[in-house]
Amino acid sequence: MYAAKYHNFRTALSSPMRCTIGSFQLLSSAAHQENYSRLLIYELRRDTHRPKQKTVKFREEILPNLRSPGWQIQARKCKPKLPVEKEKTVGSSLQHQFPSATHPPPLPDNTEQYLREYFAEFANPASSISDSITPVSSLLSTNQSIPKSTSILRSWFRELDLNALIPHLPQSGNLAPYVYSSYTLRQMVRLGVDLSKLESIPGAANMLVKLDFHQSIEPVIWKLHGYGFSLEQIARLFTVFPKVLRLNLEEIDTRIGYFLQHNFVQTDVVQMFFKHPTILELSPVDVDRQLASIQTVFQLSADELRKSVVAVPRLILHPLGKTKDIYVVLSKMMGFSNEAVRQMVCQNATLLVTERNRLAQNFLFMHSRLNLPLERIQQWPTVLSSAPHLLSQRATFLVRRGLFQPDPTKPLYTPLSEVMNGDDAHFCERFALVDEDQYNVFLKTL
Repeated sequence: MYAAKYHNFRTALSSPMRCTIGSFQLLSSAAHQENYSRLLIYELRRDTHRPKQKTVKFREEILPNLRSPGWQIQARKCKPKLPVEKEKTVGSSLQHQFPSATHPPPLPDNTEQYLREYFAEFANPASSISDSITPVSSLLSTNQSIPKSTSILRSWFRELDLNALIPHLPQSGNLAPYVYSSYTLRQMVRLGVDLSKLESIPGAANMLVKLDFHQSIEPVIWKLHGYGFSLEQIARLFTVFPKVLRLNLEEIDTRIGYFLQHNFVQTDVVQMFFKHPTILELSPVDVDRQLASIQTVFQLSADELRKSVVAVPRLILHPLGKTKDIYVVLSKMMGFSNEAVRQMVCQNATLLVTERNRLAQNFLFMHSRLNLPLERIQQWPTVLSSAPHLLSQRATFLVRRGLFQPDPTKPLYTPLSEVMNGDDAHFCERFALVDEDQYNVFLKTL
């Protein structure tokens, strides 16, 4: 029944040519060669899956006790059951495994794979690492019996030093020396991950070298790509927040899906995570608690809250206590109404993550030095979150030249929100109407 299945294999082995499978050289006749390989493979597999039992020395310990009268009386009461292993010979085990010695079981289709698995040499004999290792092909021969061959193989595996087959990597404080020998690190570099920034995160380097690229990293890449992340965005995500590789795929779906379920646009969600990848570190419960508190304090609608979060994703990571302090500074200390605070936040969401000292300095300069009323300051909320030194320098220069006009109903209107935008060259050309050199000379007098 197996003649048709293995006709091609037996025909190939029946040729007088020298047959080599891996490093195991078979030099005998084709029939004996096939039978020897088959029996050796099955003997090794049977020996591998054989359960370990506790051996009992029957003749030396149990048999003398059975002959003593005391043991017979005790045996009638207790009736002990002793595990006695049945003595088996090599011939009986082979006969049990193979019912017919002349007609052994059929050879599997992947015989070469099994032979390579058991008899392949673990290193290149020409290399310096394997000079001290004896090739297994020089120890085995088809003239040996199956028990002797298996015994030689067991002793060869016991004496094999696997540490000698692995090159020793030098100790290093960074990941650079391990990139050449690590497939995972090489793929991360090809992806665009900045290992110099990644290794500065505590525990990230040790975690990365222990991960398997195909099992742990590749599924995460495909998952993020399914949400619309580009390779550049994925590389930045891994660089800034490498712990995302420890998250399971269901958790990633939950954390990204929270924003999609609350009517955030998918492209906006991708940009949010690209700007601040550590948002993935927060669970949906923490994100929901943060956004709900902000919406309640500043009395924002759902659409206004979404626009603020998309404009300033750092709002999700900003401490909630500092965000509430902004409301206290704007409403209690500066005197803006709740409606005015809400409008200012909608126009400039950066106010929610601005330090209170910066707000106080800019407001004090605009209200005390420039004599601007609250209604006028409310029209320029971006000025409150700008750099204090830049506001004082440019506004003072315009006042000295007589070019500062905050009233929109009068000529030469100079909105401070536009004055603070752009570099010094743009400011001098559009508002100061002088060369940049004259403005630099003025800055030296301050």
